[in-house]
Amino acid sequence: MIGDADPLSRTGTLFTLGDAQDAVGDVAGAIKTFREAYHLAQKHGHQIIAAVALAHLAISVNYQGRRREALAICQRGARQYADTRGNPLPVAGLLYVVLGELAYEANDLEGAHQYLQKGLELGRQSATTLVVLYSLEALAQVQYAMGHGREALATIQEAQTLASQAGEFEWRGAGAAIEAHLRLRQGGVPAARQWAESIDLPFADPLDQTRKYEYTNYVRVLLALERESEAQTLLARLERAAREDGRRRHLLTIHIQQAVAEHKLGNEAQALEYLGQALRLAAPEDYVRAFLDEGPALTQLLPHAQYVAPEFVDKVLAACRVSEYGSTGETLPHPHTPTLIDPLSDRELEVLRLLAADLSAPGIAEELVIAVSTVRSHVKHIYGKLDAHSRYEAVERARELDLV
Repeated sequence: MIGDADPLSRTGTLFTLGDAQDAVGDVAGAIKTFREAYHLAQKHGHQIIAAVALAHLAISVNYQGRRREALAICQRGARQYADTRGNPLPVAGLLYVVLGELAYEANDLEGAHQYLQKGLELGRQSATTLVVLYSLEALAQVQYAMGHGREALATIQEAQTLASQAGEFEWRGAGAAIEAHLRLRQGGVPAARQWAESIDLPFADPLDQTRKYEYTNYVRVLLALERESEAQTLLARLERAAREDGRRRHLLTIHIQQAVAEHKLGNEAQALEYLGQALRLAAPEDYVRAFLDEGPALTQLLPHAQYVAPEFVDKVLAACRVSEYGSTGETLPHPHTPTLIDPLSDRELEVLRLLAADLSAPGIAEELVIAVSTVRSHVKHIYGKLDAHSRYEAVERARELDLV
């Protein structure tokens, strides 16, 4: 029995139990267990376990969509695990990484960068591989959002190399998914599709929630390839699991992706319903990046849902204008720059630019005052001239050619 064990064994067992509860979706149970592990370890002077348990407590609280509470937990831990001069102790490494993630969630990119650099430094000081991996994977996303595409790509590839060397295959899989997402945000649909085709992601029930980031990114690839119906089916299953587990932060991203899928299918009322649900989850906790990281389709939708959370939507739209979804500066490298043999007509260029703005075929028809069938004919010609098979491949090729 755990209660009969010595304090060190009990805290270690409690921590392992909390990890297991989180893995099977019992987030509420994990929170209770991590909190108990922290208090017991702190009482008996086991600083390493106490600090790590506190960080995991904050992670689980954030899973429940309570970012502000998770932030307060980490800030308390950062003050607690510092020397007499206020410098963080190596045991606080994971706390600083979680602080970085929570700052990123609120789109505080400078703060996130500073926290993650400190977490990375402390992880290396303590030779804690998992802290270093966590730092690198989070840091790559912050670097990309700050406009440093090449640096972000190098960072995430460093994380994958380290994960392979350490035999941490779950972390390597997450790193590959992050790299695919970064490339997709830059327009690299072929690379993202190659990732989606190469992973061994289980789709039988129940879905493996330890790989939720990979599922989330798989949905992004489906949407980029205009396979909206498949995306809807997977999202419905992910939504059920997230609701059952109480993972409101994951549910937030799912609702945003559901809104994007419905928008692409022309179902505007349903798209706005999902977007409204997402805003109700996000606004109280300032989850700004949840919207910024899902692509430009939301800029078309957000103004129509502003009544749900006016100030928050204003903040997100302002951030959209500043960051343009991470494409403010240096871009990820392309292996080659193609040439266009058959130039696009002026009308095709107009349609292409509206495709890049993520308007639907009916939306483009309304904008250009032409029939939807004419729009589809133009799109077919555009795809042929750009050697593309989807909207996002066409937009990627157009960006390489400076057409949009």
